[in-house]
Amino acid sequence: MLGRNNINIKNINVSHNREFEQGCLIITFDRNESLNKAFDLLQSAGYKVYKRI
Repeated sequence: MLGRNNINIKNINVSHNREFEQGCLIITFDRNESLNKAFDLLQSAGYKVYKRI
C-alpha cells in the first residue's frame, strides 16, 4: 500500500511480538511528508496508527 503510493520506508521494526499477545509495527520515514501521507493512508484503510515525531 505504501509503495504503491510512492512512500519510502527508512526502517521497519516489529515490537513486542509474542505468541497470543499483541505487538506493533514501527515504521520510520525520512520525511514528515511521507509520515503524514502514510498516516492518512493507513488510517483510512482501517489500521490503528499513532504518530511519534
